[in-house]
Amino acid sequence: MKFKNILQIVIGAVLFIVLAFVSWKVFMDPISSEALTVEEAEKVATERFNGDVEDSKLNNDQYEITLKLDTGIYQINVASDSGEVLDVKRIKKEKPKKELEKEEIKEIIEQKQIGEIEDIHEKEDNKKKLYEAIVKNEQEKVYLTLDGETGEILEQEEEKIQTADKENTSESTEENNSSNKEEEKPEQSGESEEKSQNLTTEEAVQIALDTVYGEVDDIDLEDEDGQQYYFIEIETDDDQEAEIQIHAITGEVISIEWDD
Repeated sequence: MKFKNILQIVIGAVLFIVLAFVSWKVFMDPISSEALTVEEAEKVATERFNGDVEDSKLNNDQYEITLKLDTGIYQINVASDSGEVLDVKRIKKEKPKKELEKEEIKEIIEQKQIGEIEDIHEKEDNKKKLYEAIVKNEQEKVYLTLDGETGEILEQEEEKIQTADKENTSESTEENNSSNKEEEKPEQSGESEEKSQNLTTEEAVQIALDTVYGEVDDIDLEDEDGQQYYFIEIETDDDQEAEIQIHAITGEVISIEWDD
């Protein structure tokens, strides 16, 4: 009987140990399996404080996340098992940056004495405020990109405008000179100008038909004593034939000869 009691006690003790071990596994394993990754810890910190992560490391059961904010550098301690924020401390203080207004940017550009401001507008690039401006002077257009916080010129491009103006002026001068030369030609050589203005055949025929109505039978251009004349034969409706001599330059009717 005594042996039976001892056996029951031993069995009970073993069962207690087994139950205790199982209970420990049941409660401890979920905690281990639900531990945060470094990315999850960083997300907790950035969502809470809206900063940029500079460094992360696991120290014992805490993630130490280093965040950069406008007011300084902070260390955020996040529990690796629960994601709870345990501690926040600033390790470096920074003065908040002030963004410049458009009028302040204009003053900065005017101090550079580049030229007259034609246009200026604000833009954002990767969450950074910038200003773009166009400045013009007599020689060129200047395109500027300035830092919206410091006013520093980040980019500067020049576009020459003087060359184009010179070319236009040169072309205009050449055209005027050419025009003046053409106007001077008649005064310098009247004979040469007359030779270049001979009547066309059609014009000579029209003069002949205005003089004698009929049908053109023959046209000749002849040179006599250094002068050129059109000789145009016209046959009339009553079977008469007239030969009309016309000065090839002036269009003057020199003579009319009839041949029955």
